[in-house]
Amino acid sequence: MGGKATDAADPIDVHVGARLRYFRRAASMSQSTLGTALGLTFQQVQKYEKASNRLSASMMLKAAHCLGIEPSDLFAGAPIFDQPAAQETAEATATFAILSEHLTDLAPLAQLSPRKRRAIVKLIASMIDD
Repeated sequence: MGGKATDAADPIDVHVGARLRYFRRAASMSQSTLGTALGLTFQQVQKYEKASNRLSASMMLKAAHCLGIEPSDLFAGAPIFDQPAAQETAEATATFAILSEHLTDLAPLAQLSPRKRRAIVKLIASMIDD
């Protein structure tokens, strides 16, 4: 149902997991509820969201259907590795995933482009360094 990720999760897997969490929460759905709909435990959903395990293509389709979204919505804003800022995008996406887990007020940031999210992350980081 999704292969085990390597030690360092791929930035795309981190992004897809963060998007899965975002859409699940936007639907006011618990991990248990989504897990039941997918034939999984809440722990398996949690591992997908944290990119501990990778989502298979079939599981992405099922999850998208359960959440009432298009499968491509899970990839929206994903880092593109032929661009110079790809690593920065991946880091910003990972940081955003961590922040959004704890601060539901940040949900509107998911609608921003990766460039704008990177700018916000840089702004926050500059404030921390002071």
